[in-house]
Amino acid sequence: METTTDNPMAGLWALVSYVVRMADGSESTPLGPDAIGYLHYGGDGVVAGIMMARGRPHFSTGNRLGASAEEKVRAWDSVVTYMGTYEFRGDTVVHRIRASVFPDWTGVDQLRHRQVLPNGQVVLSNTLVERGVQREAIATWRRIRPDEMVAG
Repeated sequence: METTTDNPMAGLWALVSYVVRMADGSESTPLGPDAIGYLHYGGDGVVAGIMMARGRPHFSTGNRLGASAEEKVRAWDSVVTYMGTYEFRGDTVVHRIRASVFPDWTGVDQLRHRQVLPNGQVVLSNTLVERGVQREAIATWRRIRPDEMVAG
């Protein structure tokens, strides 16, 4: 396990952009053009991340158990979140997912290609195949302090 001092990703990161690129080169922003998100790499090898649409509406009932089916679907479709452990393999970060809002990810290792931009931002990308369609998920992150976090 790497310590904070020898881990360039240790700390808190804020989402700059999240796009999905299809094989034909077209792109979409499934969480909206102004998605919000945070990714935390602990010096102890734990990773936790969330990305979501900005300004998600509150449930009419004020609680998740009493929300309508439509409200639950809208909430589900507008968030990606998981946590687990991680390790570096060169320019690849392996996320060993131990808990996720999407049950199929729990217990799965996901590979993220890591590219450091000249401005210090980091691009993490991975290839997904869903319903037989290949696409690339591309998230750009910038390092922040905890007091820079904002509500989404």
